[in-house]
Amino acid sequence: MIFLAAGNCPALPLARLEAMDDNAVKALFRNLKKDVSDDDGPTETNADEAEGAAGPLFDESDADADPAADQDPRHTNRTRAEMWARRAARVAGLVRKPRGKLTPERRLKADADLGRTARKLVARVVLPGEWYLVRWGGTRKGSGSFYTRPGLVVPTVQRTLRPLAYDPPVGEDGEPDRDAPAAKWTPKRPEQILELKVCDPACGSGAFVLSALRFLTDALFASLQHHERIQPDGERTMVRLLGTDAGDQSPAGDRLGDELVPCPPDHDDFEPRLKAVLRRHVVERCIYAVDLDPLAVELCRLSLWIETMDRTLPFGFLDHKVKCGNSLIGAWFDQFAHYPVMAWKNREGGDKNHNNGVHFPKNARTKAIKAFVKDTLTPDLQLFLREPDLFLGDHLKRHREAHSKARMVLERMHELPVQDAAARARVYRDEFVAPEWRSIKDAMDLWCACWFWPADEIECAPLPTTLADPSPETRETARRVSQQTRFFHWELEFPDVFRERGSGFDAVLGNPPWENLQPNPEEFFSNEDPLFRSYGRLVKHRWQREVFGVNRQLERAWLDHIAGFRSFANWVAYRANPCGDPDMANQPTHVFGLGRNLHNVWRGVRLGSRSYADDHHPFRHQIGRIFTYKLFLELSHSLLGVRGRCGLIVPSGIYSDAWSRPLRDMLLDTCSWEWLFGFANREKIFQYTAQRNSIQS
Repeated sequence: MIFLAAGNCPALPLARLEAMDDNAVKALFRNLKKDVSDDDGPTETNADEAEGAAGPLFDESDADADPAADQDPRHTNRTRAEMWARRAARVAGLVRKPRGKLTPERRLKADADLGRTARKLVARVVLPGEWYLVRWGGTRKGSGSFYTRPGLVVPTVQRTLRPLAYDPPVGEDGEPDRDAPAAKWTPKRPEQILELKVCDPACGSGAFVLSALRFLTDALFASLQHHERIQPDGERTMVRLLGTDAGDQSPAGDRLGDELVPCPPDHDDFEPRLKAVLRRHVVERCIYAVDLDPLAVELCRLSLWIETMDRTLPFGFLDHKVKCGNSLIGAWFDQFAHYPVMAWKNREGGDKNHNNGVHFPKNARTKAIKAFVKDTLTPDLQLFLREPDLFLGDHLKRHREAHSKARMVLERMHELPVQDAAARARVYRDEFVAPEWRSIKDAMDLWCACWFWPADEIECAPLPTTLADPSPETRETARRVSQQTRFFHWELEFPDVFRERGSGFDAVLGNPPWENLQPNPEEFFSNEDPLFRSYGRLVKHRWQREVFGVNRQLERAWLDHIAGFRSFANWVAYRANPCGDPDMANQPTHVFGLGRNLHNVWRGVRLGSRSYADDHHPFRHQIGRIFTYKLFLELSHSLLGVRGRCGLIVPSGIYSDAWSRPLRDMLLDTCSWEWLFGFANREKIFQYTAQRNSIQS
């Protein structure tokens, strides 16, 4: 297998590549180029390249030194890869053909140029018996082996967090001078720093949370020194993370306690030993992260474990800080108890354009959904709203009590010594994930599952009259959909952040994905045939029909794949107004036809529900094609608390794209953009992408 340094770094079998004719090679690179242009560029940087050049991929020095190298399978496969790469670079037009008469010198130069291009073309050769890591679709992108370069991460983190952890000096005009050098800023009190809540909603391997941990640890250390909280005690040092005067009272105040460092302040080990403890405090109280990819979550946890590791301290517990889930899909406390009727608005079963099907007729699943909405769902909703005794009067109270209990459990975990990871894990497992918490999560999962309900299981879909007490079949389907989609409910997962109405994070950081969310047959069918992306349109169509004929499950999986994207488009379009209330709709089509009277009744019932976050839940400002960076921008804005700060790396479309105007207007109207850097990648510093931008609101 070889990883091509083109497109999304696909892993392709070398033997199949060698068997391709010149036209197929051209088509392969043409489609790989299209993969990048359609995707808006990858979000992260190849980790191997970030460490600097490690020498040429095809190193023949060993072969020159050892005559037996020709018998070495490793050398043989590398030579094959290089020969194919040279041919591909020439056929695909990746090198300029020399013009005019070819002198020996010009021929040597042309051959050297071809060799350099060929070496750059192959990112990695995987030899027989070796392991390699790819994501679904056969590409490295999104596999956890990419991360954002420190040159982008560190300044973004520092500019975002500095005003939260430090106070700027006063300028000559008597106003805070936020442009003053960093050395002139004064650290806030330790308890203020430890009250900060910082999150990366698409953390990847943890570059941003790791940088935030380092910045806040340094800020906390500087604060302890500046506010004279470090007190020598013989051969030991008492570090007071709390103030002792009345002005130092805070929610975290009487729970932080003191730390005893077993050496005096002037000892060489004092700073590293104290910072090792402070890092534990910062992670426990300040750092939060989420990612859709379980592997990325484990890498992020590993990064934090390594950063907080100390020979005198046990491993930390991070399950309650770094979590796996889809940041963009989740329920809120003021909505999940009310049936999301808009989940079925304009839904299709993935077969609307299924022209080459074998086992599944075109539009059959979509027609079944429309019949369900017309004949079953709408009458049931009308009945439900006309029977006020069907509403459970105490369910809102139970939900609030469960949220409060979960918050108190986390607060008790914060009270435990930072070294006691085993006790923290036990409390989280036995008390946080309690039956009450699990019951709310199941209800929220069911609410979200309505939006992604399988088209061929419509007979067990929940109805307004059964949402509070679904059948076992409905519960099982909802559980399966939840496992596949990984719903993430922010208020439920982080109740210590979302404590009261309008609360949220103090800072949201990151470099979220830049995906264009559209069904991608090249990616989907490359799991069956790695070279599918190189075929022409007619060949792809014929290949699909032939494979569908012998593989019914693959045809169904393809329809489910398309239906998933269509369902997500519905989620983005209608999720902010899930009940189709005409008084809340920002477009005439975002309404469910019930009649004004029934909508008034339903609105009155919903007034009893409340959220612990911003009431204006996303997504309200998305138009045109769905790009994940715009979704994460709007989500990040809604996750922030009052005076929260956001530092994200996104494409230039946020300030230049006409389709981004609603989102841009919202950010300009409700936020203060302190800085925006835009730069073009003319020198190809970042491979596979044309432009990057960093913004903060």
